[in-house]
Amino acid sequence: MTLLERAALAGASKVRLARRALSHPVCWPKDAARRERLLAATSMDAPPHPKPGTAPFLTMSEGRATLWSLEPSAGGDGWVDLGRVAENAVETARQVVARDVAALAHPERLMESRSWRARRLAVAGTGWDHLVDGASLGVAAGLAFISELAGQPVPPDVVASATLGADGRVGPVEGLAKKLDVVAEWGLGLRRFIVAADQEEELRALSKARDLALEVHGVSEIAEVVDLVFPELFEDLQGRWKAQPSEAVRVARTLFELALENTRLLQDWAGFADTAGVVAEVVQGEDARREAEIARQIAERHIGRARPLRLDEGWLRGQRRPIRLRLLAHAVQAAADAAEDDEELEALARSQLAPDLDRTGEDFRLLGALGRFHAAEHRFDRARRDLRDAVDGWLDIGAIAQVSHPACELLRVLGVMGEVESLERFREEKLRRVLNDPRVDPVSRTFLALAEARALVQLGREQEGLARIEAVGHGWALAPRHVQASAERWRARALDVLGREAAAQEARARSRRIAQEGKQSASFCDALCRIDAALHERDEAAAGAAVEELGAHDQYGRDVERIARRVGDEKLANALARHWRY
Repeated sequence: MTLLERAALAGASKVRLARRALSHPVCWPKDAARRERLLAATSMDAPPHPKPGTAPFLTMSEGRATLWSLEPSAGGDGWVDLGRVAENAVETARQVVARDVAALAHPERLMESRSWRARRLAVAGTGWDHLVDGASLGVAAGLAFISELAGQPVPPDVVASATLGADGRVGPVEGLAKKLDVVAEWGLGLRRFIVAADQEEELRALSKARDLALEVHGVSEIAEVVDLVFPELFEDLQGRWKAQPSEAVRVARTLFELALENTRLLQDWAGFADTAGVVAEVVQGEDARREAEIARQIAERHIGRARPLRLDEGWLRGQRRPIRLRLLAHAVQAAADAAEDDEELEALARSQLAPDLDRTGEDFRLLGALGRFHAAEHRFDRARRDLRDAVDGWLDIGAIAQVSHPACELLRVLGVMGEVESLERFREEKLRRVLNDPRVDPVSRTFLALAEARALVQLGREQEGLARIEAVGHGWALAPRHVQASAERWRARALDVLGREAAAQEARARSRRIAQEGKQSASFCDALCRIDAALHERDEAAAGAAVEELGAHDQYGRDVERIARRVGDEKLANALARHWRY
């Protein structure tokens, strides 16, 4: 008989311990007879149902192991606060899930700020923890976020004890043997135990030694956790949306609003694009379908699958001006990324801009898009003017957190144009002000660091560019894959010029590995790295082969064609290495 069952059959104080544990489904045994005995002994009505947005986890401190439930909570009696390391682990999990996981039944929750706390379920050992700290709840926090976004509970037979890095990789933890004690004695509903791949054999041996009927699953990254715990995530949501049309309409609207917001919480956008695509297929009603399709196209543009965003002008005129301008900004950027020099779209967009002193944030957003549009077509003087106006406008209205988009493109343009003095003025007068403001989020800072480093390298200031990349340090792990890969690529280019061949090769290898992991959003970097290496080694055949491969790519072939049209007599390999957006 386990400690939980003995507690349920003991005196009043012990029964209270049993009732607390049995308030969560992970502590209920699967065997019907044992469940009936516990119901009778504790006077509980029935085993509880798991709630979406919660997940069990385990800690070990001072010789005791504790089984907890991680939940969003405002606090109060019965809740235990998280320490700084645990809070950081939860935030990292939120960012990883927002970046890498699809199927969002509740995408609006990406934008919500919540406080997370732990509810104590059971303890193996003596004493109590009055603060929960450590990174071992990382994967559990990831499960809680996935559950919350999908609106599906974590199955009550699953527990995870593993760290989760900002790159989505799963890491080992301490105290597995002691944690197994609390699972064996109190977590009677648990059958699947998720750990880092490096600890699978260790936990399997410990479980076998205790004769526990546990399935041990070793995983290396968050994608494996999703496949294991939520194997039919999309299918379940698709069925729900078909059965509840109003729910599909709600999700379509939320996806549309989030896509227009262009939040960097979403970073790689692949999961968002997949979800919007499923909604567009099943949602009923022309407006809802249009909104889901626009959301999908915006998301696909962010992962390198840009295509022209056609907006019905009658419908567009019926939108309020802020929405109209934001839609036009996305349409202009889609034209830029899809290599479509659409003069009519540009004229329409520019006609919607207010006079200079009447402009608001939406005007500056559209100006930034127009700057990108001209930069893509190598009309750099016009691009520089629009981008400067966008940056100055955001700064003038105090919206400094919005500056990063036009600022990154302006830095790229100044580097390509060879504008040394203009770059230095911009860095001193504008960029430092942006980087010193705490409202600029960590992900935006990585975009700015990449753009600044690239411009410095292109202007022959390789040592400064290298220092700028190195100053970000571990912060690169928060960036989307294509930004991480591009940062390593420009690190390698700086190292090439500085004569540090071995270090350059290592950086290039890292870039290519990240590009391969990033798949849709970062795959261009693999070919660009080979172009860079071939140019550095003066290997024209290798450069030509890499250019040909990039030109044949479904997503990037049109970018190669556009650059080829604009560079004149410059060799295409050199032009691609110099002009590619990242």
